[in-house]
Amino acid sequence: MNILVLAAGESTRFGQLPKQLLVIGQETILSRIQKQLHVRGYVGTLVTHKTELQDAWHPDPLLLPTGHRWIVETLLSTRWFWSQDDRTVILLGDTVYSSDSLERLLYCADSLMFLGHKTEIFGLSFGPEQNNPLASSLLEELQLAESGDIGKLRSLYWRWAGLPYGSTEVESRWLGWVQDWTQDVDTEGEYELLVGRVVYPGHLKEL
Repeated sequence: MNILVLAAGESTRFGQLPKQLLVIGQETILSRIQKQLHVRGYVGTLVTHKTELQDAWHPDPLLLPTGHRWIVETLLSTRWFWSQDDRTVILLGDTVYSSDSLERLLYCADSLMFLGHKTEIFGLSFGPEQNNPLASSLLEELQLAESGDIGKLRSLYWRWAGLPYGSTEVESRWLGWVQDWTQDVDTEGEYELLVGRVVYPGHLKEL
């Protein structure tokens, strides 16, 4: 299995600190992801341009020359590393995953699954037969982002599922619906909300 952890955004919302290094409980978001993979016998590849993250991931990360404005741009830059004969799993380095959410991505048997809900997508899992169609959709989504679209995984999901832009529909064969506390961090408010939802109730004990 090929596991890619994306952390190549421009990091403008938290000052100089990459949000992947925000502390959740007693560890960073990124170190928790690596530990979750390790206990399941997997080693992922961190995809980043940030020198601050080089020492936070082992083995050495895949270094990109510059940051990317949109997540679809980062995802598209990894297409040469998608497995040609096995499953590829895309994780986001700024997301705190429950064990259920992570395992649904790792052990997915479908040709393609977006993991998330009606307002956010937290990861992808796809087999080798999906590589070329997914890359084509990513190229279209990147062109739209350059024209002012959001360039996020949820817009890619809407396009792939044939749903109207901004749709809150959830009945799609491509969506693995998340109903637990799995959450990404885009703003300080989301970080504070995550701490309240995850740390204080003791969810972090669940790996």
